[in-house]
Amino acid sequence: MVKKILCLLFFIAAIDCNAQNPKKIIDTLKAELSRPITPERKAAVYSDLTWYYANVSIDSALAYGKKALALAKVQNNEKLIAQVHSDLGAVYLNKGNIDDSYENYLACLKIRKKLKDASGVAGTMSNLGVIYERIGQRDSAMANYTHALDYFESVKDHKKTDMLKNNIGLLYEKMGNYPQAEKLYKEVAAYRRASGQKVPLAMVLNNLGNVKKTQGKLAEAEPYYRDALEISLKQNDPTLVSSTYLNLGFLYNAMDKPKEAIPMFEKSLEIANTVKSNYDIAKINNGLGIAYKKLNDDEKAKSYYLKALGEMKKMDRRETERLHLDLIPIYSSLGMQDSADYHLQKYKAAMGVKVEDRVLGEAMELEKKYQTEKKEKELLLKEAEARRRNALIAILSIVVVFSLVVTYLIYRQQKLKNKQLQQEFTLKEALKEIETQNRLQRQRLEISKDLHDNIGSQLTFIISSVDNINEAYHIENPAIANRLNTISSFTRDTILELRDTIWAMNSKDISFEQLGARIFNFIDKARQAKEDVAFTFTVDENLEQASLSSLEGMNIYRTIQEAVNNAIKHSAASSVDITITYENDAIRISIRDNGKGFAKNEASPGNGLLNMEKRIGDIGGRFELATANGEGTTVSAILPNKKENT
Repeated sequence: MVKKILCLLFFIAAIDCNAQNPKKIIDTLKAELSRPITPERKAAVYSDLTWYYANVSIDSALAYGKKALALAKVQNNEKLIAQVHSDLGAVYLNKGNIDDSYENYLACLKIRKKLKDASGVAGTMSNLGVIYERIGQRDSAMANYTHALDYFESVKDHKKTDMLKNNIGLLYEKMGNYPQAEKLYKEVAAYRRASGQKVPLAMVLNNLGNVKKTQGKLAEAEPYYRDALEISLKQNDPTLVSSTYLNLGFLYNAMDKPKEAIPMFEKSLEIANTVKSNYDIAKINNGLGIAYKKLNDDEKAKSYYLKALGEMKKMDRRETERLHLDLIPIYSSLGMQDSADYHLQKYKAAMGVKVEDRVLGEAMELEKKYQTEKKEKELLLKEAEARRRNALIAILSIVVVFSLVVTYLIYRQQKLKNKQLQQEFTLKEALKEIETQNRLQRQRLEISKDLHDNIGSQLTFIISSVDNINEAYHIENPAIANRLNTISSFTRDTILELRDTIWAMNSKDISFEQLGARIFNFIDKARQAKEDVAFTFTVDENLEQASLSSLEGMNIYRTIQEAVNNAIKHSAASSVDITITYENDAIRISIRDNGKGFAKNEASPGNGLLNMEKRIGDIGGRFELATANGEGTTVSAILPNKKENT
C-alpha cells in the first residue's frame, strides 16, 4: 500500500549518500545568502535550497523553488531554469501533487532537449517515468525508464543505472511480475551494500519487504523492513524513517497484530506531520483506522478513517472510494444509520454505479427490517417458552387456551419466516443489480484504460519518432520538415482530444467547476499560440456546483473549443470573451469576438458551425449565431436549467 512513497524517493537518492546532513547544507546555503552575491549565484542557491528542503519542509522547498524560478527567468539562464523545474517537480511529487509535478518535468524536458543535454534529458525522462507509473500509465513509464537506462548504461553511470533498475523493479512489482521484481531488487541491494550507500540500501530493502508482503510471505517481509528501519534511523533520514514505520504498520495489520501496528503508525505520523507530507498523513490515518477496527474500537476507527478521508479529498485521490466503503460498517455498528447511508451514497457516486436510489434504499430498509424482525422472533420464542412453563403449572382447565396460544404462535412464526424469506430474496436481487452495474462500470473503465494505454502510447511513439527524425537527420528540405512538424503537432492535438474523451468517459457527473478548469487550460494554450489576442473567461459563481452528464460536459467543451478556434483562425479579432451565465432559468454560454464578422445570408455554414449546432442540439440546447460584416461574431448556446438545489 505504500509503494508509491518509496517510488518518489528516486529523486532523493540523486544526492550523494555520503554527503553531509541536509540541515547542515541548508544552514551553509542560508549563510551564503546573507552575504553579497551575484543574482545568478543567488538563483543557484535558491535552487539548491529547493532540493535540500524537499525532505525537510515541503512548504519551504516550494517557496525557495518559486524564488529560484523567477530569478533564473530574469537572468534568462535556460540551464538553471530547467534545473529549477526539475527540483520543483520532485517537491510537488513528494507533496502528492501529480499535475504540478508533471508540468514542471515537461517544462524541464523541453528546455534540456533544446540545449541537447543528453544526460539531463535521460534524468528527466526517468523522473517522468515515476509520474507515469504513479498515474497508472505503465507503458509510458517503461518507455521512459528504458530510454534513460540505455543512456546511463552507455556512459557507465553505475549509480543512476542502479536507481533505474530499482524503479523498473517497482514497475514489475505493480505488474504482478514478482520474481523479476525481486531479482532486480536483490541486484540493486547488492550494489548499494557494496558501495556503502546506506539510505538507498534502506529504500530497496523496503521494496523487498513490499514484494514479500504482497505475495503473502509476511514473516519473510519483516526482516527486510526491520533492517531498513535500523539503517534509516542511523542515517537520520526523516522521510525514510516515516515510510518504513508505515510499512511495518501495514505489515502488522496484515498479520492481525493491530497492537503492534499502532505504535508504528504513530511514530510515522509524528514525522509526516513535521515534513507536511499530506499523502503520508492520509495513509497513516487509514492504517490506524484499520488497526482500531481490528481491535473493535469503532469510535477510534471512525475518527482515523475520517481524518484519512479529509486528507484524500484535499488531494482528490481515488482512495476516497475505499474509505467511504470502510466507514459504512463502522457507522452501522455505532447505530448511526444515517451516516452509514450517507457514505453508501458517496461510495455509489464515486464508483459511478447507476442504480435507482429507491432500489438501494429498499435494500437497506429490508436489511434493517430483517434485523428487527429477527430480534422480534427471538423475543416471541422466549415469551412462548415462558407461557409453556406456566401452562404446565396451571390447572387442566386452561389446556384448551394453551393449545390455542401455541397454535397462534406457530402460525405467526411461520408467517414471519415466509416474510423473511421473501425479503431475503428481494435483497439478493437488489444486490445482483448493484453487481451488474459495478461490472458495467469496470468495463467502461477498462475501455478508457485501453484507449489511454494502447492508443495513447502509440500516439506518443509517433511523436517520439518524428522528433527523433528531426534531431537525427537534420532535414534541410523545408517541405519535408514542415510536413513532419505538422504530423507531430496533429498527433499532440490528438492526444489532448483523447485525454479529454477519457476524462469524460471516467466521469459520471461533471460540475461547471471541473469544466471551467478544462476550459482555462485550453485558453492558456490558445493564449500562448496567439499572443496578440486577449482572452477572458468568466463563469457565474451560482453555477460552480451545477451538475452535467459526461455527454453534456464534453459537447459544451467541444463547442467552446470550436468557437474559439474559429475566432482565432478567421475573425482577425484582438479579443475573445467566453462567458457562462445563469439567467431566466437557463444557462447561457457565449463566445464573443471583436473581429471582422461576416454576412450570414451570404455565407454557407461550414462543418464547424454545423458541428456546434448539432452538439448543442444533441444535449437539448438551442444554438444561436449573431454576426455581421465589421461587427464581430457571437456564438451562443442556451441550455435547460442544470442548477442543483442546495
